[in-house]
Amino acid sequence: MGGLVWRIALHYGPAGLFSAALSPPSTNATFHLHFVRIGFDIDDRVTDDEIDPLLGVTDRGSLWPTRNLWGRWQRWQGEWSEDLERWFQKCLMAITARPQSALLTHAQWKSSIRRHTLVALEDPSTVGTEAHAAWLCTELSQLFPSSKTYATLL
Repeated sequence: MGGLVWRIALHYGPAGLFSAALSPPSTNATFHLHFVRIGFDIDDRVTDDEIDPLLGVTDRGSLWPTRNLWGRWQRWQGEWSEDLERWFQKCLMAITARPQSALLTHAQWKSSIRRHTLVALEDPSTVGTEAHAAWLCTELSQLFPSSKTYATLL
């Protein structure tokens, strides 16, 4: 359920947050038409102005990566993992120990969570890299030797 914003909300939010999230949309969503429709589901709309304080966004940086950086981060695969939890706890410790040094600019966050390291770029198991594409082409040409399309890509 949810990504970084949800995890931060669970950490800092009230005890009943999880059950509140499972309850029907608020009157703000139903009466004031402040909602998002996903298929047949209706949910409260959350704006960037409401999310930015959770991420600790200031004019000098933020305590957490912005939503657009988070969405592009390779570690985020649509659900929370043990690896992300370790990263989250490490960030919490940095925020608690030295809040000013935990504040990173957009460029610093981008560098911190960059999509691939040099080692990962050369690893065929890293999805989205040229090494992975070359490996896939090799595998496909072995599975379908009569197809010249994959061999041409190699």
